[in-house]
Amino acid sequence: MSVNLVQFPLTVSQWNKTVVYSTDVIVGRNGQEVRNAMWQDPLLKFNAAFAIRNYADINTLATFFHAMKGREQSFLVKDWSDFAVDTFTTFAETPNGVLANFQLIKKYTQTIGVGSSTYIRTIKYPKSLSLTVRVNGTTKVEGTHYNYSTSTGIVTFTGGNIPTTGQTVDFKIAEYYVPCRFDTDELPIEMLNYWVASGADKSNVQVPDIPMIEVRVS
Repeated sequence: MSVNLVQFPLTVSQWNKTVVYSTDVIVGRNGQEVRNAMWQDPLLKFNAAFAIRNYADINTLATFFHAMKGREQSFLVKDWSDFAVDTFTTFAETPNGVLANFQLIKKYTQTIGVGSSTYIRTIKYPKSLSLTVRVNGTTKVEGTHYNYSTSTGIVTFTGGNIPTTGQTVDFKIAEYYVPCRFDTDELPIEMLNYWVASGADKSNVQVPDIPMIEVRVS
């Protein structure tokens, strides 16, 4: 199912995020375990209930919830704990003078003993005008040397600008998004001490949960 390229409309002051892997663990009679990873990539879960501060936020959330029809439609979420590639990162693809398309990624590298482990995450939803691309350390111009898609994360070098063998191609992303859907078809709203005085909004409102879950996009 396609993702609506519209961002979750509320800005949060506090953020709840859970990273979820799926591992099948089989325990033998002697207590030894066999573990099988079911997913190559994790799914992210969010709860944006802290975004609700006033009656206007409730209206914004309710309108968006109706537009998404609860769990039916998906949308974009800014993960406030991880939304940028802030150091220049090389693409996974190797330049060869023919290959024009390069996929945006983010690398998570952890040293383990004398070696290291790197998880490569595919970034498909970068923000418009948020990308910096370099070839051999020289910054290239979007629209002149390359274009990129905000719905696939693919960078396409144009014409005679395709990187050649031996060149280093790297990039930074100022902001990207996670494709999500609401993980509920219900929107519970609690209104405490609600009143409006002299035209000013003085309501005390809250939503116990706004669960959202990342969706897999092929």
